Amino acid sequence: GCGPDSPQLAWLKADLAANAGRCILAYGHHPRWSNGIAGPNNLIDPFFSALVEGRASLYLSGHESNYERFGPLDAAHQPDPNGVRQFVVGTGGQVMYPPIRRPGAIPQKDPAAESSNFTESGLLELTLFQDHYDFAYRGMNDVVTDSGSQTCHQR
Repeated sequence: GCGPDSPQLAWLKADLAANAGRCILAYGHHPRWSNGIAGPNNLIDPFFSALVEGRASLYLSGHESNYERFGPLDAAHQPDPNGVRQFVVGTGGQVMYPPIRRPGAIPQKDPAAESSNFTESGLLELTLFQDHYDFAYRGMNDVVTDSGSQTCHQR
């Protein structure tokens, strides 16, 4: 189970509490936030909230057939420099599909998504350091379409 009382969530919270590292990266199959067909996934909210509380720096996910980079967000989806940055990287070969406009969703594109690619398969390159990380999304034509560097959270 993935509920708030699940053994998986208890393990995550204990692991975050025991980890003295500064640059914490977590990964899971489903994104918490997404403009793809699966959309925001409320079922994993307890896990994303635990990552925010545990001061993780990154959350990597797939599931969607697109690439998106979200700015650091708190558990309520508000921009927060102490929040968790999420990458959605489901670009390994399945047919890409465009973002979905959901009824009542304004604006059409989630403003927290700082970069996206809904048309080209590719890969995310991450270089992890003790206090920061570098990232680059490289499309199939070997052109980098999104890149940057981010300082990790103090723990």
